[in-house]
Amino acid sequence: MKLWKLKRRDFLKGLGATATGAVVSGNGWALNRLEPIANTLNTEYPYRSWEDLYRNEWDWDHIGHAAHCINCMGNCGWNVYVKDGLVIREEQIAKYPQVNPNVPDANPRGCQKGAIHSTAMYEADRLRYPLKRAGERGEGKWQRISWDQATEEIADKIIDIFEKYGPGKLKTHQGSGNQTMVRQSGPSRFASLVGGIQLDGFTTVGDLITGAHLAYGNPLESFTSDAWFDADYILLGMINPNATRIPDAHYVWEAKYNGARIASTAPDYNPSSIHTDLWMPIKQGSDPFLGMSFVNVIIEEQLYRPEFMKEQTDLPMLVRTDNGKLLRESDLVDGGSEEVFYHWDLNNKGSPQKTENKAR
Repeated sequence: MKLWKLKRRDFLKGLGATATGAVVSGNGWALNRLEPIANTLNTEYPYRSWEDLYRNEWDWDHIGHAAHCINCMGNCGWNVYVKDGLVIREEQIAKYPQVNPNVPDANPRGCQKGAIHSTAMYEADRLRYPLKRAGERGEGKWQRISWDQATEEIADKIIDIFEKYGPGKLKTHQGSGNQTMVRQSGPSRFASLVGGIQLDGFTTVGDLITGAHLAYGNPLESFTSDAWFDADYILLGMINPNATRIPDAHYVWEAKYNGARIASTAPDYNPSSIHTDLWMPIKQGSDPFLGMSFVNVIIEEQLYRPEFMKEQTDLPMLVRTDNGKLLRESDLVDGGSEEVFYHWDLNNKGSPQKTENKAR
């Protein structure tokens, strides 16, 4: 141990002597590759081209605009910086107007999930041409085909379906994930032109409360996210906004500092649950029972608005007492439709009347 201390002390002495010699010789920057420049316009300005690496990051040909959506319906606005035909960077536009001055600003809107779009475009495993299955389903064998072959085979298949089964037998699907109007408009227009049937995107992926379709006829019978700020109590039942609604999550926590109470029933202690006032984890799959218990309390304590329920929900529809199912036209008329229901019409001597609402 003593030998080691001696060597270390000698080393430090030698290092100090070297540094002192460099300073005394008038070359105090000898130990540093960066030298101070008194006159930057001097012809002897040293080589500094490495700085161009940083300058080039802020050099582009033009700026475009895009809206990103990673299965969140956010569609946040982004500036897209393009150089040599390639996207080199993206920035949030941050120009959303503040309509209500009493509600926090929506800007800048955008998250890291959307910011990866420019990188995802150039991923090596992204498909840029059509593939056709070359083996049995599930084998994972594919062969590349031309766009002409792909469109011709699809068109022939559609014609075969119409000739064999007639119109209304072709189902089209816009895919899951980015539920944007741009992505949906193409398949929807195509389905309309060829007589195809297109299901609601939320129904096919099942990522919204399906009961909303049935009760309201609309999966988004709600409000915009800024309304969270005015809430008195927020229950995060089947949502993790800090992970899935990043651009709008701030409204939840701003509501908390506005006096709201925030509770979560998530089974896991997720990124949103950790910030709530109360975390009540429930067992996975038991959320329907929790929801029905809420409904039971609402009905027993008459916490509902009858006018809203009669006009905007499916509660006025008649239910059969023998099997608990909604009364359908097929129950009363031979050959009747199973998608036509009945409601009680008080304006027609209390007789049941057909409702135009279709099964959803």
